Parts: sequence; structure tokens; C-alpha cells
Amino acid sequence: ENKKQNGRALPTLSFTKEDEWILTIFAESVVVALDSAQLVGQLNEQKDHLELILKASHALAQAANLTDGLQSLAEMIVSLLTHTFCRILLLDESGEFLVVKAAYPIPRSVGKLNWEPGLEQRTAVSEWRGLYRILKAGSPIVLKWSDEQDRPVLVRFSRWLGSEKDIQSLLMVPLKMRNRVVGLLEVGETRGEER
Repeated sequence: ENKKQNGRALPTLSFTKEDEWILTIFAESVVVALDSAQLVGQLNEQKDHLELILKASHALAQAANLTDGLQSLAEMIVSLLTHTFCRILLLDESGEFLVVKAAYPIPRSVGKLNWEPGLEQRTAVSEWRGLYRILKAGSPIVLKWSDEQDRPVLVRFSRWLGSEKDIQSLLMVPLKMRNRVVGLLEVGETRGEER
């Protein structure tokens, strides 16, 4: 039945085969465009990751020694992530102790982070419950203040660093070379929601 407008019958419209063909091509073009946009986004993200890796490589390669290179890397990580601090620890020759080789706090406009980063301090892997498992598993772990199980570890870690504020979250990333863990990267945050 035809609809009416102003008393006149409106023609019934139907899609032709040509309309169907054009709309199908258009729909396929939209899908290709969406896929392309997603791919470009993924490529840009990969490019950013590669640039970061390149910057880190240059920081280490251009340093006068490994300690200076690691210190530059810790500073770069804090600058990029804007977290409170970063520490880089390496396993000693025995594999039983982690030695703090670099530490960097976020620059503050009002005062400095009061902490004792423990440069060159040795920590027995066996001293911290779970640290051995983290290093053995070789997988990153995040400890959060909001997790009741993590809170005692964060309090102890905060006291160990001499931080006046409790660490709210701590990312621990085992450092690997040729599939062997050689150290640990720690990125910590003392700010909570105000960050």
C-alpha cells in the first residue's frame, strides 16, 4: 500500500540489484578502511615501542660505563612513566644477591622524594618471600595497596627504602638476557588517586 503525503501517493521505492551492488562495495570499503585505521594505530604503537627500545639502547651504549647507562635508563623510565621512582638491580655472579645499580626519583617542584635508594646495596634473593618466585618465573608482577595481600609487602618495602610515604603500587619486571634472568626493574608509585 502506498503512503500518502499532501494527498498524493508516494512511489514505492525498492532497491535495485545495482543499488545492492553499490552498497555492498561501499560496506566492504568501510570495513577495509576500519581495518586500515586499526592497522595504522597498531603500527604507530609498535613504532613508539621500537623508538623507546632504541632510546634505551642508546642510553646504555653511549654511557661511559654500565652503571651510568643504567642510571640514564632509570631516569628515562621515570620521565616517560611519571611514576615516583625507578630502581634497577642486577644479580651478582652467584645469583643469590640483587645489587642496586641505579635509582631515580621523579623530580618534584616542592621538595625531593625522601628515600634511601640503596645504591650498591646487596639484598639476598632469599630475604624477600616471593622474590625468588618472581625471578624464577621471569614474569612481571604488580603489587597494589588496594590488595590486602600486597599491602604488608608494600609497607615493608616502603620502610626498607626509608620512604616517608607508603608505596601505593610497585611494578617488578625481571630483566632477562638470552632467556636468563639477570636482574630486576622496579617502578614504584607513592601517590594514590591524586596522581
